[in-house]
Amino acid sequence: MAVRLDASFRPVPAQFVHRSEASRDAALGSAVVRGSLELGPNCDLALVGVGSMQRFDGMGLYSPVPTRSWNRWPLRVP
Repeated sequence: MAVRLDASFRPVPAQFVHRSEASRDAALGSAVVRGSLELGPNCDLALVGVGSMQRFDGMGLYSPVPTRSWNRWPLRVP
């Protein structure tokens, strides 16, 4: 989706719910998580999803819809 919108994609590889403050603090201490969250105030648009990233590689290689087929669907922007 980021490619189609000529935008950037930034994952936040952290749990959404933490069972302890220590777990939360460890996630917020990660440079990747902290850096992604710091970009928030500068975003024009943020699409957020909660789910497993176990089979997601950032490129859509494991997507149920191959990225090659994305060109078949036109991008509709009002």
